Amino acid sequence: MTPTRNLAVLGACLSRGAWKAGTPGSEGAGTQQCVPATRRWRLQRHRKKGTNRHYVYTYPSKKALASVKDKVRNVCRQDTNLPLEVLLHRLNRVLRGWTAYFRFGVSHATFRYLRHFVWQRVIKWLRRKFRRSTWKELRRRNCGGRWWPVTDEVRLFDPARVKTVRYLYRGMKIPSPWPSTG
Repeated sequence: MTPTRNLAVLGACLSRGAWKAGTPGSEGAGTQQCVPATRRWRLQRHRKKGTNRHYVYTYPSKKALASVKDKVRNVCRQDTNLPLEVLLHRLNRVLRGWTAYFRFGVSHATFRYLRHFVWQRVIKWLRRKFRRSTWKELRRRNCGGRWWPVTDEVRLFDPARVKTVRYLYRGMKIPSPWPSTG
C-alpha cells in the first residue's frame, strides 16, 4: 500500500506539496519522503498523579505560541491614531482563531499566559496613544474603570476564558489502516 492510500483508509488526505521524490543516488532514491509540516502541538508523556499509569498530553508548541505573539506585537505596533475599537477588533480576530484551534489539548496555562501578554501589549499601546494621561485616567477612559480594555462596542477577547476540551473517547470510531482478518 502506498502512504497516501494508508492515509485515505484513516480518513486523512495529504496535499501534493507535502511529498517529494528521493534524489537520485541517495538512500531514498525512487521513494517518496514526507516533508515535515509545521509543528503545532508539543507531545509529552506524564505519569498521572497517584497512579503508575502514563498518558500522552498535547500542548500548543512553543513555535505556535511565538507566532501568535508575533501577530499580537504586529497589530499593537501599528498606528496609534486608530481608535481603540479597531485595535480590539483586530486582536479579537487573531485570538479567537488561535484559541479555537488549540482548545483541544492541555492549553489552559498557555491561554492564561497569552491573556497576560495581550493585556500588557494593549496597555503599552494605550500608554503610547495617551502619553500625558495618568494610570487612573487611562483605566477610567479605556477600561471602564476596571482593568480589562473595553469600549462601548467591543471588549478585548480573554483567552483564559476559553474552555478546553480534551481526549474525547472515540473507541471503535477510529478506522484501522489494516484489513480485518475474519
